[in-house]
Formats: sequence, C-alpha cells, structure tokens
Amino acid sequence: MNSAQSKPKDRYHHGALREALVSASRSIVVESGAGALSLRAVARRLGVSHAAPGHHFPDKRALLAAVAAQGFHDLEQAMTRAANESEPDPLSRLRATGVAYVRFAADNPELFRLMVGRELLTGDSDELRSAAEAAFQVLVREARATLSARGESSEERLKLVTTTAWSLVHGLSMLWLDGRLRGTRTPDALEALARQVTELVGTIVEAR
Repeated sequence: MNSAQSKPKDRYHHGALREALVSASRSIVVESGAGALSLRAVARRLGVSHAAPGHHFPDKRALLAAVAAQGFHDLEQAMTRAANESEPDPLSRLRATGVAYVRFAADNPELFRLMVGRELLTGDSDELRSAAEAAFQVLVREARATLSARGESSEERLKLVTTTAWSLVHGLSMLWLDGRLRGTRTPDALEALARQVTELVGTIVEAR
C-alpha cells in the first residue's frame, strides 16, 4: 500500500486527524466561505476516506463549530496580546482590546462571520461556547481593571462599560464586513477608524 492509499490512522495519530480536519476546514472557510465546507470536501483536501471525518465530527455543523472555536481562541490571544503591547494604563489596554477585535474581523472576514453566526453560537457545542466566553472575558477583564483604577467596583457599571465597548467594536466590524463604511476600504483604514471609535469608551468610563 503506497502513501496515497494509506489509511487515515496510518497518517494521523492520537488526535492528529481531528486537528488536521479542523485546520483544513478552516482553510476552506477562509478561502471560500462556510458554504463551501462539507465533510467530503475536507476529506478530499486531506486525502483521507470520506468516512474519516465522521469519526470525529457527526456532521458539518459540528465541524464548523470546532473551526469557530479555534477562531475564538485566536481572537482571545490577539486581544490579550494587544492589551499587553499597549500603553500600560488600564483605559489604553481596554481600547487596545477593542481595536484588536476589529482588526481580527477585518483580517479574517469569513472566519469571523462564522464565529459570530447565531446558528452556531446557540447550538450544542460546549467547546465553542467556552471559547467564545473566554474571548469575551478579555474585554470584561480589561473593563474591570479600568473601573477599578478609578475606585469603582459596581457590577452595573462594569456591565455598562463592557456592553458599550463590545457594541462599538462588534458593530463597526459588521458594518465594514457588510460594505457599509464608505471610504474605509482596507483593514488598515478600518483599524484607524477603530482607534477613533474606541475613544468613546473613555467617555463612558468617565461618566458617573
């Protein structure tokens, strides 16, 4: 049996097939959108049998959920890295996480659409829900630190600041992805706009 005919288990060991399926599926989503993905398509890309993906994912939706979860992990890392690389004051860190959110959406449009789609987020994937919550908690953490630096500990205020920041950056991201921001055509231009928009978060923080 040559390498082209070898069984998936001969080429992928100890969970490596699942990882390869998610990675290949992500590539398909990035290249052509979620609609182009199928279990057969990803099997063909990896050169494994059509039945192989079914050992890890019962259907396309489960595979898409795993791809979206990976996307949220990457978003969490991008937001955390942006906060750590920003000016050290808490408000700058908070703004930086928001800018990173928008930049991630701009750099990964098809993946981002998949990640925030209602159908998947309201599904039964614990992995996806956990990854999405972890990414959101980066924003919550920085908002809490910003308020704490001002001597505030109200959960109501935390909710207001967090919701405002999230609404601003998510709304801006979706407007750009939908082609609704005239004159803002590139990811760099969008990032510059995001830096301006996130200044509004400071207004909410300073309001009593």
